[in-house]
Amino acid sequence: MAQIYGCLLAELQAGRPAVTATIVRRQGSAPRNLGSWLVLRQDGSLAGSVGGGLLEAEVVTAGRELFQQGRARLLNFDLKGEGAEAIGMICGGLVDVYIEYFDPSDKSLVGFLSRLDQAAGQARPAALALALDQDRPLGRRHLIRPEGVDSWPEGPLPSALEGVRRRIEAGQGFLRPGLVDDWLVAPLGAAPTVYIFGGGHVSAQIAPLAALVDFKVVVTDDRPEFAAPERFPSAEEVVCRPFEGVVEALKPGKQAYLVIVTRGHRHDGLVLAQALRSPAAYVGMIGSRRKLKAISEALLAQGFSQEDLDRVHSPIGLNIGAETPEEIAVSIVAELIQARAELAGEGKGKKEWEV
Repeated sequence: MAQIYGCLLAELQAGRPAVTATIVRRQGSAPRNLGSWLVLRQDGSLAGSVGGGLLEAEVVTAGRELFQQGRARLLNFDLKGEGAEAIGMICGGLVDVYIEYFDPSDKSLVGFLSRLDQAAGQARPAALALALDQDRPLGRRHLIRPEGVDSWPEGPLPSALEGVRRRIEAGQGFLRPGLVDDWLVAPLGAAPTVYIFGGGHVSAQIAPLAALVDFKVVVTDDRPEFAAPERFPSAEEVVCRPFEGVVEALKPGKQAYLVIVTRGHRHDGLVLAQALRSPAAYVGMIGSRRKLKAISEALLAQGFSQEDLDRVHSPIGLNIGAETPEEIAVSIVAELIQARAELAGEGKGKKEWEV
């Protein structure tokens, strides 16, 4: 959902009004998830999608009317039974779509949206709370960041959102949008980064999978032929440098995931020692338990504690019987997804989004 603000700002800063549509409620099966959006430009072109087909066509038709009416609306779609037949979709669920009109002449609004867009690009937790107001051109919004709350229009944060504020202040974000009373709460902030140390066969499979599930990817190796950008087209960055001091040079933060898959014990141990000095959320190293034992003994002798070593996921990846580089990559990325969910408080059996 965070991408909507950059797209919307481009229109407003050019002096053109725009209409947005956001999926704010969903029950059962539906073509798109909660928080999915589209922007309807004044020239009729679209960015994003709320599901395609006749549902989206009806949303766009209603959106065009907002350019004249200027009032937000909540559209309800029944995708089962007779309601589904009426719009030609048989997904079997219920979907509510909130449509809003954005006026480029409102400079306070444009400034607020600029701050939202900036927050969406930062690598730290933040959230947007959107009220489903229908008696105004668009809903009230609260940008909730660790340093405080920014509201449009100005006003206090509702008591219903205090739990969200406390969670963000504690540095804990959200993986996906959810509802708190009549507020849609959506995560902001840049995707977390996976740093892959080693550019070999397994890394070449990890990088595109990790990018596919919304991680930023940085790959590093000390060999130019293995640290070639064309070898990792899905990576945000490919770094060629010695493994000595590599973690310190990259400066991974608290939201970082470190995957150590170099070409040997010596390099793995060298990178792991640096990784354990970092605040990274996840540290994983490829290899057998025997290898981990040998490296752990060496690190204990260097002054690391058992608590430090307990941070390490090794053998790396979920135990799915993986053998090939492709299978190993799947197991590693699956573990990254699991770790990300647990970091956001949404892992291990949690069934519903909740604060």
